[in-house]
Amino acid sequence: MVTFRNYNLTLSSESLLLQVLFWTRVIRPYNEGYQLAKYEPKLLETLLRSDDQGQSNSYLKAMEQGKDQYEHEKMVDEMKLSRLSK
Repeated sequence: MVTFRNYNLTLSSESLLLQVLFWTRVIRPYNEGYQLAKYEPKLLETLLRSDDQGQSNSYLKAMEQGKDQYEHEKMVDEMKLSRLSK
């Protein structure tokens, strides 16, 4: 079973084709955005700015959500460390 936010995907509940589409259009770019935010933030910003025409690009939106998740987790970790150091 794969869990992504509120989605639980299993072979018995979803067709394999839908799972593959969900993986390639949502989970994969989300994970790529998270990893790029962590290791190559400048490259990620360049990619996200490349969509300057304002078109709805779900791949880049999912990457941006992954970036936002990484930044949120980073901020929470920093807050925990600051509380421990007091």
